[in-house]
Amino acid sequence: MRILLPAGPALLLAGVLLMALPDAWTVSHVVFLAGTLVMLPVAAALAGLTAPVLGRVAQLLTALGALALAGQFLLDLAVDQLAADAAARGPLFDQLQSSPALFLTLYAVGPSLLFAGLALFGVGLLGRAPVPGWLLIAGTLLTGLSRIIEQWPVQAAGGALILVALTMVSRSGPSRPVARGRTVGSRTPA
Repeated sequence: MRILLPAGPALLLAGVLLMALPDAWTVSHVVFLAGTLVMLPVAAALAGLTAPVLGRVAQLLTALGALALAGQFLLDLAVDQLAADAAARGPLFDQLQSSPALFLTLYAVGPSLLFAGLALFGVGLLGRAPVPGWLLIAGTLLTGLSRIIEQWPVQAAGGALILVALTMVSRSGPSRPVARGRTVGSRTPA
């Protein structure tokens, strides 16, 4: 399962880079959708590498955020197919995003949960893998900043840091499962 760790961030980063290309909107959204869905098993794998409570909270946040982003990309792709032409797409997007519940769930708060979960995983990794842990935290902060300032190069940099962090984790030695906040095999006082 660890081999899958870089796959989700790699697809999300590819989606960001494709968005910068003219006429790659649809392809980028399909790649984004695939990346968000791959983040579900990524979250499960990361949960096994962190303390149980922190890992489960981070997994829940990551999964909810990934599902919200998947919903966003599915809705975007549906609008793209339903709109008669490019000129009709904008007003249809505006109409859908005018719903506060839909906007908050799929475009604002929902996607932020994915990165909040990844940041928590970063915190959970600090004790056993400090460099990937800090890279994961920095990547999620850059990604969050990019959503505020709307700059795709910052989002790409954040995605690249997340990709590097999870690649490092996937290549590290055999994992030592975490149980009750301590690694299996550690000694407990008698």
